[in-house]
Amino acid sequence: MTHRHLLVLLLGALGMLGAAAFAPALSAQHAGHAMGASASGAEAEAADVRVPLYDGLGPYDRAVGTQVPEAAAYVRQGIALTYGFAHAEGVRSFREASRLDPACAFCVWAEAWALGPHINGRMGNAAALEAHAAIQRALTIPAAVEVERDLIEALAVRYAADPESANRAQLDTLYALAMDEVAQRHPTDLEVLALAGEAWMVLGPWAYWTEEGAAQPHADAALQHLEAALALDVTHPGACHLYIHLVEASPDPWRALPCAEHLADMIPGVSHIPHMPAHVLMRTGRYGEAVRGNQRAWIADQRARFDGAPAVYPSHNLHMLFFAAAFDGQSAIALQAARDVARIAPAFSIYIPLGKVRFGRWDEILEDPVLELSPFAAGVSHYARGMAHLRTGAAEEVEAELEALKQAREHVDPEARFRGHLQRDLLGIAVGTLEGEHLAAAGDLAQALQALETARSLERALNYDEPEPWPIPVRHTLGAILLEAGRSAEAEAVYREALAIHPDNGWSLRGLASALRAQGKEVEATETEARFRAMWERADVWINGSRF
Repeated sequence: MTHRHLLVLLLGALGMLGAAAFAPALSAQHAGHAMGASASGAEAEAADVRVPLYDGLGPYDRAVGTQVPEAAAYVRQGIALTYGFAHAEGVRSFREASRLDPACAFCVWAEAWALGPHINGRMGNAAALEAHAAIQRALTIPAAVEVERDLIEALAVRYAADPESANRAQLDTLYALAMDEVAQRHPTDLEVLALAGEAWMVLGPWAYWTEEGAAQPHADAALQHLEAALALDVTHPGACHLYIHLVEASPDPWRALPCAEHLADMIPGVSHIPHMPAHVLMRTGRYGEAVRGNQRAWIADQRARFDGAPAVYPSHNLHMLFFAAAFDGQSAIALQAARDVARIAPAFSIYIPLGKVRFGRWDEILEDPVLELSPFAAGVSHYARGMAHLRTGAAEEVEAELEALKQAREHVDPEARFRGHLQRDLLGIAVGTLEGEHLAAAGDLAQALQALETARSLERALNYDEPEPWPIPVRHTLGAILLEAGRSAEAEAVYREALAIHPDNGWSLRGLASALRAQGKEVEATETEARFRAMWERADVWINGSRF
């Protein structure tokens, strides 16, 4: 990282670039993780009971500067929980460690760290006051080893006595710079390297890459620290978790596959960790593994109801399960995930009709009532019903549902969002897709392609999200209609675009094989068909094209 990069980031923290510049990307790109303020101590202590030592937290270990073994166990537990984004539970563990050994400086440092901002949550004033008090207390306790003292002194620059008047971005930048120095002094300490990477990521959460695919300066700094940690130990849970988030939207998400292959087993009891590999598995075409990982995450979430293990982002885990299964052709798993997530988060009920469209459950769609949760949900229902009427031959009903969909879109608040994405844009994709299908069925190919191109433009403009908010790629419909119209070369190009976005997905491979065969490219068509069959081996439905 160059001094120029540091200067750019420092100027940004001081307000010349402004941390607020990252806010739209932060809110739009990862709303599925339910971002909010970091947990305050009051939230962490909501259940005023003795903190348990959980099982299922995997092999994570670290030497801790305390002579009380149980205190050390709570610190290790707290770090594992916090690496899994169970911050409030991490705070409780660290406080229990401090209760057991009031002379443990590292225990108090850990509490202050877990109270701080992270890539999925900013820090409210209550947490900021508690973090400042904790780190000031840590400064008064003799540290057991040098690295712990260095971490304490670095974290001390992050918190102010008066958080309301403090410049949060400036303090976070100063902390990142301080962690650079700690990393230089301790270049083989995995925690130091992971924390240094995290410190830089917090400066611009979810805004790590330019549109051209280059790393932003703060992301470049984070890459250096995290890749140094992974070169020493590719199984480190903190470094792996952060690294997957850092590179998932990059031009080369494949670089995180070694982490994805290890991470789920590192902290299996915190559901966000077995879920996390899916962020790169989905980007690299390993949909079956993404299904299994999110099933493990959902099991961990259910377990939380029985024995108190922390549940982390259960709706996000189920949402990812739905998408992974839908891409993998596992309709039963996908539709069950849609029903499960709807029970947890009713706004996600839209994935029930969308899942049924994906798998051609036309009679079921027509038996279901229109979702009345909101104009957005109603619009999604009308889209699904329109598709069902189209496939069952009721042309007049298609037009009625299309009009109802357009009316629902008009009644949506222009600023209303679903998982950070404008609801009007998502319903615009629905309008263009249904209208395109309807026009194509009526023989008006030119107008159909124009409607689908409008939908594809809206889809292309969506901010990066994993998973994306709309589960039926427009290209899957566009390619199928082009193929049905005898324009197989154009369909081939569309399917290749779709495969560049979702590598090796069976829907696109099936369509591509047909497009190639229609052009007489028999050798390549046979090879593509073989790839499709390999990718579709876990499916419970058969498909003859890229959409039902």
